[in-house]
Formats: sequence, structure tokens, C-alpha cells
Amino acid sequence: MAGSVKLYNAFVFIALGGLLFGYIIGVTSNIVTKGQLECADDWTSAIGTWTSVGYTQCYQLTALDKGFLTSLNLIGALLSSLFCFAYSENMGRKLEVQIGAALFLSGSAIAAASPVKWAIYIGFTVYGLGIGFGMHAAPVFIAEISPAEIRGALVSAKEAIVVTGIFLGFLSGLIFSGVETVGWRYM
Repeated sequence: MAGSVKLYNAFVFIALGGLLFGYIIGVTSNIVTKGQLECADDWTSAIGTWTSVGYTQCYQLTALDKGFLTSLNLIGALLSSLFCFAYSENMGRKLEVQIGAALFLSGSAIAAASPVKWAIYIGFTVYGLGIGFGMHAAPVFIAEISPAEIRGALVSAKEAIVVTGIFLGFLSGLIFSGVETVGWRYM
């Protein structure tokens, strides 16, 4: 019984990486919308630039800006996945997950707390690096710690948790969409 509790506790903490991955997928579409990071059509105050400082500013985003900003998480994930592909056996799963968690936390803090546009981009990229570490290690770690009779179920459950994260990201967008220009920081 104690072994099962430890197994499920470990699963929950490892699967949180999947929840965060799904969450950023769901929330990103709400961040890069008019009235949030992008200025609303009826916005009359100053519009932010790449280096202007302010927490309540919004930006005029071109289609290229929107595409690049929403891709930064995936670019970061790709880069860290390539790193993990080369060095994961030397690092071990536990260290991969710990690095992923630190990058998740620091990336989201950088993006949410940044008063300048360029640092928001950096925050999204750092968060993406965390995605790569977490998503690389999680399925293998879960498979390694699970008994054969429930191994497939737990690995599949992690994927269900990713989808739950997507739902929570969209729900967060719905909740904070009415807080103009700064609602995305709370998401």
C-alpha cells in the first residue's frame, strides 16, 4: 500500500509538467488577442514598443509577431528536447524534471512580471525550454517507476492530464479576458 501511495505521488508530480504544457497551449491563444497583449481596436492610450516600459501597455502585433510569439514555447521545447536527446542518459530523469520545473517557473515569472516586450518573448522561450525538459522525461520516468500491470494506464493518463491543462488554459482565458491589457499576466 505504501508503495502505491509513493507511486501515485510521483506520478502526480511528474504529470504536472503535462498539465503545464497543456495549460500554455490553451492560454497562449488568449494572451495574444485583442484587449490583452494586443491592443484593442478602440485603444486610445500609448501603444507599447519593443523597449517601452509599463505594465498596462499593449502592443500592435503583426501576423508575424503573433505567430512568432505563440511559437516561442515550441521553439524552446524543440531546443531543450534536442539537448535532452543528446544528454539525458548522463543527466537522469530526475534532474531533467527538476530543470524543467525550474524553467517552467522562471519562464512564467519572467513573462508575467516583465514590463517590456522583449522580456515577455524571453519568458515564453524559457517556459518552452521547460516544456522540452518536462515532456522528454515524463513518459519514460513514469514507465520506469510503474509496475507492468498499470504502466500503460499511467503513461496514457499523463496525456489526459495534458488535455486537462489545455481546458484549464482556455478556462483561465475566459475568466481573465475581461481584465483589459493585464488579464494575460494573471493567466
